[in-house]
Amino acid sequence: MKRNPSESGTKNLADELAELGGLNATVLRQRWRVLYRTEAPSYRDGIAEFAAGLAKATDAKRSSGSRMSC
Repeated sequence: MKRNPSESGTKNLADELAELGGLNATVLRQRWRVLYRTEAPSYRDGIAEFAAGLAKATDAKRSSGSRMSC
């Protein structure tokens, strides 16, 4: 089933998403707590998780014998 949001609904969502870029870290963490009822992950944790996933994917490609292309 596809959703067909109204044009005004799309603009409101786009505006809300654009506003997130202007918020400071404290406000973003507060909003996260309200939405998810848990502490927001730290920036450092997010980077570490990303790096671990990237390393795992790279190792898997190397072990399968395929080359990574850029």
